[in-house]
Amino acid sequence: MIYMKIAICDDDNGACQELKKILKNVLPENFDIHIYNDGEALLKDFSNGYTFDIIYLDIELPGLNGVEVGQVLREQVEKQNLDLIFISQKSSYCEQLFDLEPRRFYRKPFDREKITRDLKILLKEHTAHRQSIWYEEDGREYRLFLQDVLYMEAESKKITVYDKEGNKIVIKKTLNEWEEAFKKDHFVRCHRSFLVNLNYVKAFSRKEFEMINGVKIPIGRKYEKATREIWNLHKLEEEE
Repeated sequence: MIYMKIAICDDDNGACQELKKILKNVLPENFDIHIYNDGEALLKDFSNGYTFDIIYLDIELPGLNGVEVGQVLREQVEKQNLDLIFISQKSSYCEQLFDLEPRRFYRKPFDREKITRDLKILLKEHTAHRQSIWYEEDGREYRLFLQDVLYMEAESKKITVYDKEGNKIVIKKTLNEWEEAFKKDHFVRCHRSFLVNLNYVKAFSRKEFEMINGVKIPIGRKYEKATREIWNLHKLEEEE
């Protein structure tokens, strides 16, 4: 299942619950909201493998303040993979936040309509450009961005994911499950053992795809017709 994770970090638990209520009125069911009351706890989870799509970060935090926490997060996560939204009772922090490139800044008390409107915009952006799935391995959760996957190969009872950086990631679940999760995101099941990201195809023929890294992926006979139809639709979308 494709879903997103959101964090709220504020030492005022009442503010956390109020913001969570606003967000839940907009979010579908497949979204998680995690609450932190200090920046150290948030950063500790980050160091243990937790990541988030959107973080609402109060500036006046005990210990490390929100600006300092934001600096650490920006060093660890690229801007396009994390939206930072700062919240405060004061507006005097804007200059300090400039280098952190926040998506929004909200004053307390919260403007419910503005937060709702902005979140709807962010959700559309995430759906269009930054969809990802989470999987569990050895007791830890890991994130896989669909835009980074070249192709998947089923081998025995495991799936090997090949990404655009040349990494290989071995994960569980069947190829059928991943096919269902990826079917709307330019992926095609071209063979019983392969799921291919069409955005990284260099060449196409009746019998195979050639990927941008030179790897050739076979197209199974039973998948030929459906693969060609999906490939033709993909080309039309790119030309629009």
